[in-house]
Amino acid sequence: MPSSLTPNLNQTELSPNAMASTLSDTKGKPAGRQRIDVLDSLRAFASVSILLTHFVGAYGLSFPLFGFDASPWIIRFLHGSTSLSMFFVLSGFVLSAKYRMSDGMEGHQPFSLVSFYIQRISRILPTFIFILLISWACHPIYALKLETQPPQSEWAQSLWLDNYKPADIVKQAVFKSGATGNENLLPQDWTLRVTTKFILIIPFLIILATRSTAWLIAFTLIAIGVYKVELYLLHFTYGILISKYQAEIAAAFKRWPKRLPILGGVLLLSLYIGAHIVAGYSGTLKWFAAGGTAAGIVIGAIHVESWKRFLSLKALRFTGKISYSIYLWHMLVLIAFTPVIIAVLNNWGLSNLNGIRFIALLINFTITYILSIITFHLIEQPSNTLGKRLNSLYIRWASSWKRSTKDSLNPLL
Repeated sequence: MPSSLTPNLNQTELSPNAMASTLSDTKGKPAGRQRIDVLDSLRAFASVSILLTHFVGAYGLSFPLFGFDASPWIIRFLHGSTSLSMFFVLSGFVLSAKYRMSDGMEGHQPFSLVSFYIQRISRILPTFIFILLISWACHPIYALKLETQPPQSEWAQSLWLDNYKPADIVKQAVFKSGATGNENLLPQDWTLRVTTKFILIIPFLIILATRSTAWLIAFTLIAIGVYKVELYLLHFTYGILISKYQAEIAAAFKRWPKRLPILGGVLLLSLYIGAHIVAGYSGTLKWFAAGGTAAGIVIGAIHVESWKRFLSLKALRFTGKISYSIYLWHMLVLIAFTPVIIAVLNNWGLSNLNGIRFIALLINFTITYILSIITFHLIEQPSNTLGKRLNSLYIRWASSWKRSTKDSLNPLL
């Protein structure tokens, strides 16, 4: 795996995607209850980018162009770490969008830590644990250690262990990582560990934002600069600020010429990719730049009509809705099933390595996509529904408790 996606190189980790439910364009609902469907499309691009990055990291890429190998530049163009920035910005936005922070503490609904955690846990854990157990069941396929052409990279060979005990699975189910994280059955879970950490901080960031933008920015910079909190915290802050200033941003776009948002989008995308080309796979510059440009892309997706028309394509939106499952399934398919696919292609006599890569990637994506659709309907949607029901029960209980407490105190007043 490229170094910028591994937690053992001074990064702590996503999901993606996963991390947050989205908002919608449904008319007639309060603003804080709406869903912005085009954001699902951004998740689609991010999750597919990560799948491509990991496949190329495992089996390489050769792309001769005008007499030289262009594959290193293509790899950086597709590099999945840019997508991680997008996921974190989106998470900060959607987790805070239901609160009208520009009105101070008078949001669309009162902030409840218990409700926040109920919905986050129901969103992340059930699907993760299910795919973790399936990965454990598929481990014997990995144990075959098939030799393939093209061969697996050193990074791909470092993934998974030869044996897992039940205690190892329990640890991984609560995001306890090994020495490098590569030995985990879902090695991409490092992003979920970051999400789990920041879930403890995000409610505080939202409360800070309701008080003062300056307080939020100061806290974020101090946390990163003094206390060495991961730079991803800045990306969450970008998302929260986009949420807070939605009305002001919308008003600004209405005043701009129609062509300016399109030109601005091209510039943002160029900077987004260029941050990685210039900074390489290390350093803090790319994370500041990638997070900022990801924030710009999110703003454009919400407010630029030409972007919204493209991002409203049903196929993109649906892929975004299942992007969390794509993010979790793709590593199992890559580690356990892709060697089998390539070995079969080798046995059929195929010798063109790029052709083999392309066919294997297509099959890899198809399997991942089908599994993600199944998981979305059988696990994700029911667990989200359960989370909403548990949250409703909690809200009713809390309201009843407050009323009974108030009634019991009235005679004393």
